[in-house]
Amino acid sequence: MYEVKKDIVGPYIKKLIADKEISQREFCRRYLNLNGFDCTEEDVRKMANRLSQIIKGKKSIQVFDLPAFTEILGVSCEELISGGTVFSSSSSHVTNYDVALSNDPDVWEKHIQREDKLILNPDEYGKTILDYAFEFKNYGFLKYMMNQDYIWFVDNSGWQDKGYTYGGGTNIKRREVGAVDYSVPMQIQYEDHIRTNMIALAIENDDFEVLDGLCARENPLMHNANYSVGLTREEKYRNENMIDALVNASPKMLEYFSRDFKVKNINKCNNTFIYPYLGEVIDKMIQAKKIESAKVVLEKVAEHNKKVYETIFSMVEQTLEVWASSRSYTPDERAIKEQRGNITGYIFYSEITDMISFVYNQPKEEIMTNLIKVKKNCKELADLINSTNDYYKKTLALKGDS
Repeated sequence: MYEVKKDIVGPYIKKLIADKEISQREFCRRYLNLNGFDCTEEDVRKMANRLSQIIKGKKSIQVFDLPAFTEILGVSCEELISGGTVFSSSSSHVTNYDVALSNDPDVWEKHIQREDKLILNPDEYGKTILDYAFEFKNYGFLKYMMNQDYIWFVDNSGWQDKGYTYGGGTNIKRREVGAVDYSVPMQIQYEDHIRTNMIALAIENDDFEVLDGLCARENPLMHNANYSVGLTREEKYRNENMIDALVNASPKMLEYFSRDFKVKNINKCNNTFIYPYLGEVIDKMIQAKKIESAKVVLEKVAEHNKKVYETIFSMVEQTLEVWASSRSYTPDERAIKEQRGNITGYIFYSEITDMISFVYNQPKEEIMTNLIKVKKNCKELADLINSTNDYYKKTLALKGDS
C-alpha cells in the first residue's frame, strides 16, 4: 500500500516531463489535445498554471488527469501517483519494462528466448531492460541473468588488462538480419556504470561472492596505471548509487571496502590501492550522522595513509643512503639536500585522482598507490580525521620543491 503525497508526486511529474525532453507548456498542449480541448494560448496558460500548482505540491492530480498524464509520460498510474516508488505494467503486451518488474524466472526465461530479441534492444523511451532492472532494483532478475551466463560484467580472459573496460558481454544471440540487437551488448561491454550499478545492489544484498567477481573496489583504469602518469578519474567510473549504498552498508561490508587490495597493471606489476572514493563515503556518513560507520572506515583509511607515507619516506631515505655510501667522499649538507631533491623528483602525484607513485632504479625502489582525504569535520572523529589528512599532507610534502 502507498499514500498519495502531493509533495512527492509533483516533483516526480516535473522529473518525468524533463526526462521526456519537452517543456511544461508543450506537455500542456499535448494534454489538451488528448482530452479534446481547444489549444488556444489562454487554454495553455490556464493548464500551465494548474500544472505548476501540481508540481509545487499545492494541488493534487485528479482522476480525470490520469489517462493523459500516463499516456504522455509513458508510465503507469501506480508509478505516477506514488511518485515513482510503486511500479506496474503500463500496457497489455509484455515489454522489457514488464519483465524487469517481474520476480518470476519463467517470465524472464520466456522473454530471453523470444525470437524478436526484444531483450537486446531499447524501447521507445530509449531504455533497455538493464536500465529498468536497475531502476526497480530487481537484483533477483539480474543475478539470474549472471548465474545462467546470459550476461557477465567482468571477463576474466584478459580484458581487464586493457585499462578501459572489463569486457562485459552477453551470449544471447543477435538476429542475423544486419546491424541490429547491438544496444545491450554494447551497453554491457563499454558502460562501466552497468557493472557499478550491479555492485551497488550487491552491497545492499551483502553478496560478497558477486562483489569479488565484479572487481568491486577497482576500476579499469587502475590496470593501466604507470609510475609517471596518474589516473584520470573519469566521471563514468564514479557511481553515486554505489557510494550511497556504502554509506548505508553493514560493518562487514565496510570492512571489505576499506581493505587495501592489489591490482596487476598492463606491465604485470602488482600495485596496492584502497577504494578511491572512501573520502566521499566518509563525508556522506558524517553528514548523515552515521558516526560509528564512519569510524570503521576512517580507522582503515588513516592506517592506509600512514603506511603510504612511511613506505615512501623509507624508500627515499634508503635511496639517499645508497647514493651517499657509493660516493668516494663524504657528501656535505648541500650535496645531500641537492640529491634528496633529485630523488624526490621521482615522486609523481595526481591531484585529480590522489594517485601517488615513487620509482627509482638505483637501487630499484617502486610503489604506486593512492591517498584518501576527508573534507567534513566531526568532533567525535576529530583525531581520526586529523590523522588521515595529516598523513595525506605529509606524504605530498615529501616531494618538496621538486
